[in-house]
Amino acid sequence: MTSQIPESYDESEHVIYGALLSGLPNSTESIKDPSEGSAVLDIIDFFFNLDVTHCGATLFILTKRLPAETYIYDLVSKLKKYHAHVTLVVSNNSFGGSSSEQMYRLASETNGLCIFTEDDWIQESPFWLPSIWPSYLVYSVNAVVIKSGTVALPIFNSPLVGYYYICMTLQDHGFLDTFRMVHLTWSDAGSLIISGSFEETVESHIDFGNTTYTQKGPYTLDAIPYDMTLQYEFLGETTEVLQIRIYSEK
Repeated sequence: MTSQIPESYDESEHVIYGALLSGLPNSTESIKDPSEGSAVLDIIDFFFNLDVTHCGATLFILTKRLPAETYIYDLVSKLKKYHAHVTLVVSNNSFGGSSSEQMYRLASETNGLCIFTEDDWIQESPFWLPSIWPSYLVYSVNAVVIKSGTVALPIFNSPLVGYYYICMTLQDHGFLDTFRMVHLTWSDAGSLIISGSFEETVESHIDFGNTTYTQKGPYTLDAIPYDMTLQYEFLGETTEVLQIRIYSEK
């Protein structure tokens, strides 16, 4: 997952880190019942009632408790209406609801990201994710895959010459149990010559444990259309939905 970070990242990091430290949760208000569901979906909905800028907002949420509620359609509509994105970092050892599917689906349907990781890695996750970088989402695809094969993704129309970061989930659920390999390639549209690629395997990902996410870059791309192809390998017979996002620095 090693890559360079945008130069203006440090400023964003300090601002957000300071905001987090100034609003830490009160431990006396913690939920005592481990089976009680999270209010994370209500919190996202509440954001759109606040007197703040909604258009283009990015919501960055760390959670160790799953919601019991499964209805997300109104939230999907609000996020799409304001072109807002949600990034969810979910503990693999979460309490509360029985399924993380609705959170992953919420991110998938609104150009967001939802990753799962160990508790020890949650504090590191902001450094991997573009949510707090000065970056711009320019490509968003959810690839539906099963077992092994190759799939042609929608063309990426690179808007300008510059640096790009590619972010991708490796599974649509917690604990890295079915992922084996992904290999993403891109080439000038209509050309058979590969312009660039990256590969992530279960072996190369070992330092990140059960984190279901990888991020690569920066890659220098031209302002042209690129054909995108994903080769993949997973265990079992279950369909996986992989969130693939490309961000530019400008």
